[in-house]
Order: sequence, then C-alpha cells, then structure tokens
Amino acid sequence: MRKQHFLTLKHRLISSEDFSESFDFFFQNFAEDSAFHDRGKSSTNELLPKVLEKIGEKFYGENCEISIYRMTEIAEENFIHGTCFLDGNITLVIYFSDLNIGLASISMGGARFNFVSLKATKIQEGLGVQFLKEENATTN
Repeated sequence: MRKQHFLTLKHRLISSEDFSESFDFFFQNFAEDSAFHDRGKSSTNELLPKVLEKIGEKFYGENCEISIYRMTEIAEENFIHGTCFLDGNITLVIYFSDLNIGLASISMGGARFNFVSLKATKIQEGLGVQFLKEENATTN
C-alpha cells in the first residue's frame, strides 16, 4: 500500500461512474495489506455517522437504526473505512474526510448491493448530504 494507492482511490471516488470498480480497487490494494490495517485507529470522525444516518433514512425511512458502527481511520491519509448495519443490512464504507466524499455499499440480501456515492457539506443549520449517484448492482 503506497501513497499513490490512496490518491488513485480518491480520484476514482471523484470521477468513476462504476462504483463496484472503486470497491474492487480498495479490496485489491488495501483490504489484505496488514500494514494498512496496522496504521488504522478507531475513527472519531463526527460527520460520517451523520452521513450514514441520512443514507439510512433515504433507503429505510426516518426510523432507520444504525448499529455495530465500526470505522477505522488513517488520519495522515484523511481516510476512513469500515462497516455498520443500516436497518440490519451490512454496509461497507470508504470515505475521505478531507473532501467529505465516499462510497457506501449496502447489502440488500443475497448478492445484491446498492452502491451510493456521497458528498457531505457542513452548512450553517446543520448538515447537507448530497447523493450524487445511486447504482443497483448484483455481484457474485
């Protein structure tokens, strides 16, 4: 795992239209790298849980429950990754806190996932979450 991998992933999150490719890149270049995992600390980012709450509301309504929230942060890369459950559905997250952009993959049962590219902005009255694109995908 090199600095270039983080830059490539960030670029993909900004410009790619194929969300599954971004997750594939993450898994191929980060997920199995023990040095990557050793760099991470439990995330204290306050914005990301609010963003995920908005995602949950969009998919499951206002009463969506977020549970088992486990995010890891690599502060020097402004990078957060991890999992949580939205209404009992596992959700994988990759997120760059310096740009407040990320990607979530929400399991919809079986091999079906909803991918959500997101961008969050702090606004004077609270939090604005913009859902840039959604894509339904079936993976094997």
